[in-house]
Amino acid sequence: MNESQYYTGESRKDGKLASQIWLMFRAFWSSKARNGILAKLLAIIVVILITILGQLRLNAWNRPFYDAIAERNFKNFLLQLGVFCIIAGILLVINVSQA
Repeated sequence: MNESQYYTGESRKDGKLASQIWLMFRAFWSSKARNGILAKLLAIIVVILITILGQLRLNAWNRPFYDAIAERNFKNFLLQLGVFCIIAGILLVINVSQA
């Protein structure tokens, strides 16, 4: 391999990176494992999005919880504890399912 091939990412004199990527994409698209791989990729994306939404909801929950403590509103405090249990339970199930 000469120095110009090293810097351009060429592994052969006639092979370009784009053509090699296109070849790999065509091989993937025609493989029997394609649907399974795409289904798993979609499942991963869905789990990540649900985790993000859960984290955002948990962050939004902080203010009402601490407001209930500051106001010494026991009924609202218990309500916010219930909301926390629901959010934490969903996030726990999602995190375990990722494993």
